[in-house]
Amino acid sequence: MLRKGWLLLLLLLASSVEAFTFELPLLYDEREVGFVIVEVEGNTLVEVEGASLALALGSSISTELQTTLTAAGMIDMQQLNALGIEIAYRPRTMELVARLQESAFGSDQISFAQSSGAAGLPAPVSRFAWLNNLNVAAEHEFEESNDQINVDWLGQLNVGGIRGVNLTWSATATHESVTNETDVYRGQVTAFHDIPNVPMRLSAGDVYSPVVGHLGGASLGGISVASSYYELQPNRSISPGTSQQILVRERAELEVYVNGRLLQRLRLAPGRYNLTELPLAHGANDIEVYLYYASGDYEIQTFSQFFNAELLRPGLTNFGFSYGYRSEFTPLSGTTYSDDTLASAFVEHGLFSWLTLGAHGQSNDFGELYGVSTAFATPIGNFAARYSMSDVFDVEGEALSVEWQQRVWGSLSGSPNLRVAWDRFDRFDNRPWLLDSELHGERWLGSYSAYIGRQFELRFSYQDDRTRPGVELREEEVRGTYRWRWARLGAGVRRSSFFGDIGDEDEYQAFVTIDINIFRPRNNMRYSARYDSYNEQAQVSVGKASSHSVGDTSFMLSQLESDSSSTTFGRLDYLSNRARFGTFGQYRRAQGTEAGYAGGQMNTAFGWAGSRFGWGRAGVGPFTVVSRHKSLRDSEILVNEGRAGPEAISQWGGGALLTSRARYRGTTVFVDVPDAPIGYDWGGGQYLAEAGAVTGTSVVIGSDAFYSVLGILVDEDGEPLYLEGGSIEGEGLRVGVFTNRSGRFIAEGLRPGDYEITLLHQPDVRYRLRIEEGGDSFVRIGTLHPQAR
Repeated sequence: MLRKGWLLLLLLLASSVEAFTFELPLLYDEREVGFVIVEVEGNTLVEVEGASLALALGSSISTELQTTLTAAGMIDMQQLNALGIEIAYRPRTMELVARLQESAFGSDQISFAQSSGAAGLPAPVSRFAWLNNLNVAAEHEFEESNDQINVDWLGQLNVGGIRGVNLTWSATATHESVTNETDVYRGQVTAFHDIPNVPMRLSAGDVYSPVVGHLGGASLGGISVASSYYELQPNRSISPGTSQQILVRERAELEVYVNGRLLQRLRLAPGRYNLTELPLAHGANDIEVYLYYASGDYEIQTFSQFFNAELLRPGLTNFGFSYGYRSEFTPLSGTTYSDDTLASAFVEHGLFSWLTLGAHGQSNDFGELYGVSTAFATPIGNFAARYSMSDVFDVEGEALSVEWQQRVWGSLSGSPNLRVAWDRFDRFDNRPWLLDSELHGERWLGSYSAYIGRQFELRFSYQDDRTRPGVELREEEVRGTYRWRWARLGAGVRRSSFFGDIGDEDEYQAFVTIDINIFRPRNNMRYSARYDSYNEQAQVSVGKASSHSVGDTSFMLSQLESDSSSTTFGRLDYLSNRARFGTFGQYRRAQGTEAGYAGGQMNTAFGWAGSRFGWGRAGVGPFTVVSRHKSLRDSEILVNEGRAGPEAISQWGGGALLTSRARYRGTTVFVDVPDAPIGYDWGGGQYLAEAGAVTGTSVVIGSDAFYSVLGILVDEDGEPLYLEGGSIEGEGLRVGVFTNRSGRFIAEGLRPGDYEITLLHQPDVRYRLRIEEGGDSFVRIGTLHPQAR
C-alpha cells in the first residue's frame, strides 16, 4: 500500500525531464484493479504495456481486446484511444485511471449461483469458530398498557473448519408486564457435518423434509442426509442455465427483481453483463432490472424467462432422506414434537440435457406414499409429469400432475410465455397429520403473457380448483400493465367464482393499480406510492436505505389507508461499529378502535475465529474477524471503506467483526490503516476470506516485518544501476526490488536483520545491508556498493 508513496518520492528526487518506466496502480470504477507498467516523461504518460493492462482490466474488456493488448507490447496513448481505452495519469498520487468506451466492454457475469470473482491474499478459515448474536427489544402496547421485553440469542459453533462439525441454536426470553410472567424457550437446534466435494450434508436435531414431487414436507426432530447443492456448491449450477444480457452505460446501482421479489442489489462499473443462474420458479418468470446511474438517470430493463426447476444437468443426481418426529414452532411454546414419526426420501437424476427422471416416497404412522417424476424438453414445448400413490388409513389414493410450457406470440427475448398445468387427485393424501388433507378431483392452471413493445404487457390467467369435497373455486383475470420510467400503471378485470354446499358466488370486478418507485442513489433515498382498487388500499412511504457503514442512519415512514382502517408506521436505525440501534412505532385506527405500540431495539454480535476475538453488528452464517498486530495497537483499521465510510473498524474492545458472509464462497475484504506509522508496510490491503457454512476466518493486519528501505545501487565504478531487477533475501524473507534510472530502489515488508541483494541479470553481483531494530520504520540506507561473494 506504500508503493505509490515511494514511487512519488523517487520521481521527486529524479529529474522531471527524463523518461521513467514504472509499475503504477490502475483504478477502474474507483477501485484498484491491478498494476500496469508504463513509461512516464515528466507529468506526461507516454506508453503503456499492453499485457499488464489486459491483466488488470480482465473481463471488463472484451476477449478480443485482451488478445490484442497482450500481443502489442508497449502502446502509445493514441493507439490506446483507438482501441476504446482512455488512461489518465495522476502525477500527484501516482495513479492511473481507466475509462472504457462502449466498444471495449467485455461481457461480465452477474451470477447468482457462482462466485463473484472475489480476489485477494487468501485467508483460510480457522479450526475453531464461535459466534453469538444478541437482540434486545423493548415494546409498549398502548391499548393494553402492556410492556414487553424480548431477548433473543442466536448461536453457532464450528470445530474443524469447512469439513468439521457445526452446531446452530436459538433461544428466546420474553417478559410481559400485564401477566408479570417470564417465558424462556428454545428455537431450532441443529448439528451438521458437510462434505462439500460430494456434496452431502449430514444433519441431526431440528431438520426439514422438503417438498419434492408430491411429498408433503414437514419439520422434524431427527436426522437428514441430502445433497444440498445450493448450500454446499453455490459455485455450481445444477440446472440448465438461464441468462440475460444488460448494458450498463455508466457506474450504477442495480436491483434485480424476479416475479416482483427483490433478488439482489449490486454496484456495477460500465459494461455488458450477463444475469446468470437466477433462482427462478416454475413456469414463466418476470425479471426486472432497475439501474440507478450515478448521474441521476434512471432506467428499467425487463425480461421474461422460462425455467423448469425439475430439469437437472446430465449426470447430476440430487437426493435427500430425512427421518424423525414431526415438530412445530410457536412463539408461546417454542419447538414441540409430536408422537408420530415421518420418513421421507427422494432422488432425481439428469440423464440428458432434455430429460430428468426421479422417484420419491414417504412413510409415517398413518400410511405411505411413493411415486415417480420426469421432466423433458421437446420442440413443441417443455413437459413435466409426476405420478404418486398413497395408502393412508387403509384408503388408497393416487395423484397425476402434468405441466406444459411453450413460446408463442408476444414472448419477450424468446422465452416461453404460455403455461398450462393439470392435476388429478383420487383420494390422495400426502399430509395425513393435518385435518381435511385428502385431495379428490381435478385442478387446472393456465397463464399467458404478451409484450407489445417493452413497455406494455398483457396477461391472462385462469384457475379452476375442484380438489375439495363439495367446493369449486374458479378465478380468471385479464390484466394490462404499462411501465414508464419509475411508474407502473395497471388495469384489468377479475372474475372470482365459488360454488359449494353452503352457497354460490360469482363476482366480476374491474381494478386499477398505480405503483410509483423513485430511488436516489446519491443519498439512498427512496419514495414510493401504491394504489390498488381491488383491495381498496393506498400506501405512500419515504425512506433512506442503509449503506451498512459505521455511523450511517436509515429510516422508513409509511401510511397505509383502506376503506376500514388507517395505519401509520415509522422506524429509525443507527449503525455503530459494534451494534445497531433502532426505534419503531405504529398507530392503527380501525372501525372506531385505536391501537398502537412503540419501542426500541439493539442487536450486537461477538465471537472468536481461532484465538482472535471480534465484536460488531449482528448477523448469521460465516464471519470474519479483522484484528490488529501488536505493532499497530495505536492505529485503527478501516474495513471495506466506501464513500459513506467503513463497514467496520478494528479498534479498542476487539477486532472488527464482519457477519453474514457468503457461504462456501470467498469474500474479498479491503482494509486501510490511514494512521499507520510512517514507512510501515502493513500488506496489500486486500484479502480473500474463505468460508464454510458457519465458519470463522481471522485476518491479522500488520506483523514484525514492517520495515521499508530506500537506497541506491551502484556498480564497481560507482555508476548507478538503472532499470535493474532483482531480489532481497534474509531473515526468512524474499522481496523483489527494481531500480529507476538513478539506481534508486524501494524494498518493503522487511524485519530487523541481515539481507543480501541479488540482481536478475548479474547473478554474481551481491549487495549486503542490515536493518537495526527500533527507530523509524522507513530506513534510508544510502548508496550500496557491490561486495565479493
